[in-house]
Amino acid sequence: PDLLLELVEEGAVRAVLEAHVTAPGHAELALSVEDRFQRRGLGRALFEEGLAVLAARGVRTADLCCLRENAALLGLARGAGARLRGDGGEVHVAIDLGRVPGEARAPGRGRPAERGGEPAGAADATAPSGDRAAGPRQTACAADSKPV
Repeated sequence: PDLLLELVEEGAVRAVLEAHVTAPGHAELALSVEDRFQRRGLGRALFEEGLAVLAARGVRTADLCCLRENAALLGLARGAGARLRGDGGEVHVAIDLGRVPGEARAPGRGRPAERGGEPAGAADATAPSGDRAAGPRQTACAADSKPV
């Protein structure tokens, strides 16, 4: 992948966003959150951070595909101003990163909150996070990739 963001909770990776640049200025996204960690803001944090990083690297459009039943991901996409196109049981999502609302593009925004409602810090790649929600961390492949 050209971008790989992870969120760590309870000492393990629980959510991942992957982006592949498929053409100049264009990326395809995939987002996955472990079932028992869904509905905690992890997917939103990765999605918003991923869009911000891709836009900063010069990506202009991002696409993804999901099942029609994936209301959480479709809600994130709608919040980013995406165009949605149904195809049977799947929905194809196209996001113009230049038109994403400012609050969804702010780098570092969208970090999940701790249970007490205070912002969580960025994940430490070497230390487990315990019960704390961790912010997205880029892996080495993301740091080494070139702007598009």
